[in-house]
Amino acid sequence: MAYVRVENTGGATASDLRLRLMIPEGLLRAPESPSITAPPEPPVFERRSLISPTSFDVTRAGIDVPSVEKPLGAMEGPRWVREGDRLVAEFALRALPHDVPKVSQHPVRFIAARPGRYEINWRLHARELREPSQGILVVEARPQPREDVPITTLAELIASADVSIEGS
Repeated sequence: MAYVRVENTGGATASDLRLRLMIPEGLLRAPESPSITAPPEPPVFERRSLISPTSFDVTRAGIDVPSVEKPLGAMEGPRWVREGDRLVAEFALRALPHDVPKVSQHPVRFIAARPGRYEINWRLHARELREPSQGILVVEARPQPREDVPITTLAELIASADVSIEGS
């Protein structure tokens, strides 16, 4: 399970972002888990005008100071799409200011069919980009430890293959 985090390191707000994760063979979409909650929304701050007076509190003076920032909304997704034999997780975000990372409200959940290394190709489109950004996320699926089951006979010990037994 992982939350998707997107950060804009450019000098201006990016708009109409679409992130696509191309899921490789061997990674399966895990069922939704209602017991896991989304992370809290990051705080939103109002931008103060450069000409606002600092000698008194404008809220006590009865002046209504509107926010100059438009609400940006949350990152939508994942939306799961099947493209041929490939599964794709898509995320969308209306706008992303620079240096203000956004985290998905819902995690991406996978189950690995077998232990190993999986490469997830990703592609990020934005209105301001001439070409989409792209890269690879590497996921390492480790084998699950086996449950401890008591061994009660010599035959079970030999069958477990965890211990080498040398005869004399």
